Order: sequence, then C-alpha cells, then structure tokens
Amino acid sequence: MSTRMKRRNNQGFSLVELVISLAILGVLCLILFMFMQTGGNMFGKISRISSQEMNSQTALAQMREYIVDCNGKITIGAVTTAGQTMAIELKSVNMADGTKKNIKYTFEYIANAADPDKGKITIDEEITDPSTGNVTNSGHTPVNLIDRVKSCVFTSEFSDKVIHIKLECVNYKPPETYITLRNKCEVVVIT
Repeated sequence: MSTRMKRRNNQGFSLVELVISLAILGVLCLILFMFMQTGGNMFGKISRISSQEMNSQTALAQMREYIVDCNGKITIGAVTTAGQTMAIELKSVNMADGTKKNIKYTFEYIANAADPDKGKITIDEEITDPSTGNVTNSGHTPVNLIDRVKSCVFTSEFSDKVIHIKLECVNYKPPETYITLRNKCEVVVIT
C-alpha cells in the first residue's frame, strides 16, 4: 500500500491545479503591468510639466533681461484674437566687433484659434547700424521661444514704470511677472 501511495504522489500536478496556477500567475502579471504603466504615465506627465516650467522660466528671464536693459522704447501691441506683440528697442549696444548698433527685439504671442493649447511665443531680432540706418538681418524668420502657450498678455502699469507679463502654459502657470524699468525709456501701449 505504501508503494502505491508513493507512486500516486509522484504523478505531478493535476490539470485543475495547473490551470489555477496559470490563472493566478496571469492576474499577478496583469497587476504588475498596470503598476508599470501607471508609473510610466506619471513619469511622462511630471517630465512634461517640468520641461514646460523650465521653458517658461527661461522665456520670462529672457524677456526680463531685454526689458531691464531697454534704453529706447517699449511698444506693447493691442491684444487681438491672433495674439499680441511687445517690441523692445536697445540703443548703442556694444557688438562683438567693437561697433555700436541699435537692436530691436520683438516678442510675439501667436494664439491658435483652433487649439488654444498650441499657442507660441516667438522672438525676432532686428539689428540696425545707427550711422547708415541699414538693417543687417532683415528677412529672417522669428525663432520660437516657447511652445504650448495657452495665453500671454503684456501690459504696462504704474505710470509706465512697470511691465507686467502674464503667461499661462499648457501644464504650468508661472507666477505673474512684474519688471521695473531701470533706464528712462518711452513706453507706448497700443489699444
């Protein structure tokens, strides 16, 4: 009898036990896959938000630098459905070759009526020789400063002493930026 029991115990798993084991293994693999997918999605979302935050801070810092250095004129365009522009003129800028030039930076917020999450801010640079009036870089295309912008508004406040920039990106809304003008410059707001 004991040899018969030994033989029966050495037969292996029954079909029912094998099916139950495979079902449990399948459920565990499904749970593991869902955790991995959720983690990947969270990483992607955090990465996009972090990238948008960094890009918007860089764009605001660049605008702030040109506004603070402005010694000419700041022209703020009217807000339209297509967007808004802000032009910053710097006079007598020391160039790398030792000459002095006038530079005009134009920041333009371009809205996208079809998809408000696909707006962008571009920057255009125009360099003029003050002695001849020749523009040295006309005909080039503006450079994208930041994409995925929902809204951007440039305004002038406190008797034209402060420029206010309100920027909102798809995944990030930076704090509103107030830039106090350092030099005496003319501020023109087109309404």
